[in-house]
Amino acid sequence: MSTTVRTNNTIEENENLESFYIICFDDSIKNEIRQELRSIINYLLVFQDEQQCLQYIDSVSKYDQVILIAKRKLSQHFIPQIVHLQQIISIYIHSNDKNANEQWTKSSNKVKEVIVQRNELAQCIRKDYNRRQ
Repeated sequence: MSTTVRTNNTIEENENLESFYIICFDDSIKNEIRQELRSIINYLLVFQDEQQCLQYIDSVSKYDQVILIAKRKLSQHFIPQIVHLQQIISIYIHSNDKNANEQWTKSSNKVKEVIVQRNELAQCIRKDYNRRQ
């Protein structure tokens, strides 16, 4: 059984038993959504610090597959730094204004969806994950 480790800037499960990761650069995602996401892909990490998140993503093997969830206000600067990495397979942006974000997100085919309703997040990721199985 894996355990949860909590530091000031990262919440993570200690052991990844699969090649898929969900990395959240959005600490506002509530526990019930996190639990639902973990039911899809068990290994979920939540980062508050951009540098730590970047370093972690960069340390993931290029053969593993990362689904990234990012908060809109952090995304426009953060995503261009990681979108080229092979291990990033999908990016989901959490935003209150879908229309304001759709224009800049079209520049990458890895940005799959701008999500307004948090309950849609798990549904989109489940479809994405099942398609890749």
